[in-house]
Amino acid sequence: MDNLKTFESMGFTLPSPAYLIGAIFFSIIGYAAYRYGKKAS
Repeated sequence: MDNLKTFESMGFTLPSPAYLIGAIFFSIIGYAAYRYGKKAS
């Protein structure tokens, strides 16, 4: 837990788990749409 306090004192904060799950989820959707668009053209 000491490392977490060190990061916070330097200005780094960890995003919430919901934010991480949302970011990964929408990244996968975006990547799939990109692949589909390249294949379709």
